Amino acid sequence: MSWSIYDSNTRKREVNGLIDALGCYGLKEGLILTDSKEDHFEQEGYRISVKPVWKWLLY
Repeated sequence: MSWSIYDSNTRKREVNGLIDALGCYGLKEGLILTDSKEDHFEQEGYRISVKPVWKWLLY
């Protein structure tokens, strides 16, 4: 979880770490939890979802 990924350095760190983990475990999609941001994108062949933690907890 990252409080916010508005800062480009934080976003890069979180996404790159997630991509490394996805590659290690052979997964194609991952999730980053934040305080309020929501987004979906693909990078390096991986689908990445960004969700507010409160929405994830309700799921």
